[in-house]
Amino acid sequence: MLRQANDGAVSFGVRSPSERHLTGIVASLPLIARSPGREDFAVTVEIGTPYQVGGTEWACPVSLWPLYDTLSDQHGEGSFQAMFLAISLALVLLKDFQDKGGTLLYPGEENAPIDEAGFSFDNYKIDFARSVSMTGLMRFATAVPHDPTVDAWFAAPDHELRRVVQPWFELMRKCGPDVRELLADGHPTACVDDAAFGYVDAFSAHANVGFLHGASLDDPAGLLQGAGKRMRHVKLHWGEPVDEAALDALIAAAYRDIRERLAAEA
Repeated sequence: MLRQANDGAVSFGVRSPSERHLTGIVASLPLIARSPGREDFAVTVEIGTPYQVGGTEWACPVSLWPLYDTLSDQHGEGSFQAMFLAISLALVLLKDFQDKGGTLLYPGEENAPIDEAGFSFDNYKIDFARSVSMTGLMRFATAVPHDPTVDAWFAAPDHELRRVVQPWFELMRKCGPDVRELLADGHPTACVDDAAFGYVDAFSAHANVGFLHGASLDDPAGLLQGAGKRMRHVKLHWGEPVDEAALDALIAAAYRDIRERLAAEA
């Protein structure tokens, strides 16, 4: 969290060396940040080792100290997606710093910004319109009322389990006039305005109906799986029955929940 100094300038606080870095670092990028009105300062991007939260849910630590004192571990379906989301968040926040007038440089090359030294954000196939709010909402500025790539995802041949979860995504679409959608990280995602609340995904042997804040939802039928801080999912198997009324209620509850979170954030 950024701290506000008495003079109105941003203060990054003082932390011990052990607090400034993650443990089990698998990737790092040292940079120099230049911002109007202050001296150049060192920024270290660090990606920690993904860890299993429970079931198929994994999380990956990420740090951009001292631009941000702390960042939430990024949760995903499996270690690969969790690490991808952590790297994506780091890139999104670095580009945001640059877009707001900051300059990023490599140590020892303070006369040339990184984009003049061979680094380009365009080389990374990341949705830079995505951001994570301080309250943990996953936001996608590119969400639209109807995304044709979502339809194409469901229609892809030889992916029958995608058709299993299609009716449940249709229910998400119909929750309200403020629902938007996009294909995020390779699977259909439903948002209220730009804040994601639900998604569907399909694998080789099962499919998931997932909820970004599923840990907060009442689940009297016990459908939700996962042990992470926020995410939960309902696992569906071909030919196996599911409590349709209970899953329908979870989707409606997730829609109400994200609307309440948006109102509280405003």
